[in-house]
Amino acid sequence: MTAQKPSKRDTGRHRPPLQRRELWITWVLFIVSGLLSLAAAPPYGYGFVAFFSLIPLLHAVRMAPDYRITFWGGWAAGITFYVPALVWLIPVTVVGWLALALYCAVYFAVFAIAARWASRFTAVWTAVVLASIWLVLEYIRSVAFTGFPWLLLSHSQHNFETFIQSLDIIGAFGLGAVIVVMNVLVYESWKRKQARPLFVAIIVFCAVCTYGYARAGTIRLRPSLRVAAIQAAVPQEMKETLEGKYDPEGVLARYVAQTKSLTAGKFDLIVWPETIFLFPYTLNVNPDALEDSNAKYARIAQETLREIARSRSAHVLAGATTYLPAELGYVADPVRAAQIPIGAWEQR
Repeated sequence: MTAQKPSKRDTGRHRPPLQRRELWITWVLFIVSGLLSLAAAPPYGYGFVAFFSLIPLLHAVRMAPDYRITFWGGWAAGITFYVPALVWLIPVTVVGWLALALYCAVYFAVFAIAARWASRFTAVWTAVVLASIWLVLEYIRSVAFTGFPWLLLSHSQHNFETFIQSLDIIGAFGLGAVIVVMNVLVYESWKRKQARPLFVAIIVFCAVCTYGYARAGTIRLRPSLRVAAIQAAVPQEMKETLEGKYDPEGVLARYVAQTKSLTAGKFDLIVWPETIFLFPYTLNVNPDALEDSNAKYARIAQETLREIARSRSAHVLAGATTYLPAELGYVADPVRAAQIPIGAWEQR
């Protein structure tokens, strides 16, 4: 008698115990890769983890039985990374947080598909191909749909000063590709039981660091500006109108108080974060062009900045968000704007 070949339906719940175990290990490896990528990224900052964070994903890709599992596993790795990495969006929009995380995770899935396809090449060519694909994917993510250039792989190395000096040549995308090259070469060396890929990875790492060491030695830093950056840790709720806790006066008061409490004397530049001057405060329109109720807050905002700049003899960089209807003097329509006196737009 000949053994009967298993049917396609035997790949599900009738899978032999060993195969089910391998499938679970595959999913665990995908998730571990996402967690390692998260540990390497800011704010956690274990940058050294980035040099092997993709290895579990690469091995999971080889263990996956087909491209379908490869895609969903890669997406799971991306979700594991982006969902906690983007939690800072929750006070702004929960739906947006989840939607953005799920969208960005797709790039991990595409990379996983590419990793499965590229495994047919030699170790070095696999590394080159996957690094190029990673670079392209990060670039697309940074420009598509207005772009989201946060959490690039190279950002994990912000504290590794010797390594990141090559940014002046290859940029953030190129440095991320270098990290992918080292991940792939180390994995391929272990998987294929070859020493050459590991040797190439060491050469790449040493070359980047050698350049960084030499480049850092040519940089001569000297103090040019005294800058004060103010961060008053204002709760997001104070800026949310829908929460009923909208408090533009409280936000502004915190930054004024913290700026006045600076102990150092002379500053060239004082920097405030974005969205400090919330509506009804207005910076970009002369108060004389506004109705009385809005003119009052425009004068407060503008005079506040003038007073700080005058008392500290410093320039002040401040962000502002303002919405004003056309009849109040803030317009995008050039015809309507032409009706406003030229002097109304001049700020001193």
